[in-house]
Amino acid sequence: MSKEQALKLLRKGISHLEGSSAGLSLDEVKRKYNLTEIIKLASNENPLGPSPKAVEVGREMAAQMSVYPDPSGYNLRAAIASAYGVTWEQVLHGSGSSELITFIGAAFINQGDESIIPKPTYHRYQEITQIMGGENLLVPLKDYRVDLAEMAQRLSPRTKLIVIANPNNPTGDIVRQKEVEVFLKAVGKDRIVIFDEAYGEFVDDPAYPRALEFISQGYAVIVLRTFSKVYALAGARVGYAISSPDIIKYLNRVRANFNVNRIGQMAAIAALSDREHFRLSTQMVWEGRQFYYDKFQEMGLFYLPTWANFIFVKVGPDDMKVHEALVRKGVILRPMTPWGYKGFIRVTIGTHDQNKKVVSALEKSISEVQGA
Repeated sequence: MSKEQALKLLRKGISHLEGSSAGLSLDEVKRKYNLTEIIKLASNENPLGPSPKAVEVGREMAAQMSVYPDPSGYNLRAAIASAYGVTWEQVLHGSGSSELITFIGAAFINQGDESIIPKPTYHRYQEITQIMGGENLLVPLKDYRVDLAEMAQRLSPRTKLIVIANPNNPTGDIVRQKEVEVFLKAVGKDRIVIFDEAYGEFVDDPAYPRALEFISQGYAVIVLRTFSKVYALAGARVGYAISSPDIIKYLNRVRANFNVNRIGQMAAIAALSDREHFRLSTQMVWEGRQFYYDKFQEMGLFYLPTWANFIFVKVGPDDMKVHEALVRKGVILRPMTPWGYKGFIRVTIGTHDQNKKVVSALEKSISEVQGA
């Protein structure tokens, strides 16, 4: 089949869809630069690894891989519901929050509907809107923050979906309770508002919105969270949505059976129960956050205060050159030019030893680029 023939068969929204990149893999860098030790802090993974309880359950479940998982995910949904004080009918499981975003698009976005999305933020929202024939209205950040006031100004009769990534990726900032309350009054109760809280467990600001309360108030709110970050189950691919029972019912209609595997379901339940591992993971991030603040101030680098497990820092006029210099030293961070912020890099907060090595490599790399 020729390219022209394939294009004729495609959905309209697919032909101009840009592929996304997950960044460099460890094996890729090892081969290219002949390295044996690499620090990868580019994907906001938890360097402590998963809870020992989750690992043990994973071993047990490995022997049962011949058996399909529970298609309803009842035990996992019930465990999440208990943790948040909601009913299990208000929870839906997905293969990471990215699959749940796909469910939302498939269930609710019609041809010509509009999605209002901050720019930049997680790319999947733009992709699914385009795939389903909707239109993306991208609202640039204001002073590196999600601009709720401008998003409210962009509302129209065609607005179906509104995204609030909180904390936002890649900047790490949050919107707060009072401003969200004002925003939701403007939005009303007949539009879907997604609170993407993939990094919500790291937030220690008392003004962080209580998004679940908006559901009980009758707003069409969907809260998305994931086991990929604080719970360190990125490889198991488990996320979840919390909303009203009716919205969850419709999302469940577009979900394929057995979408989250047996190991992922049971490991997530075990991880959720391990509060000590949760404490260690959040404490590592909070301490590492302050370490970077102090070091970046000493280096004279502009950075944004963060409520996530990463920090957004300006490394000079050319982040791509700094990134290349870092990779040659075995340090993989995420350059921000592809996200529209030339000169910035996003640094995942690692262990203290990793953070020290990153700072040392960053100082050397910036110096090399400036002296070139």
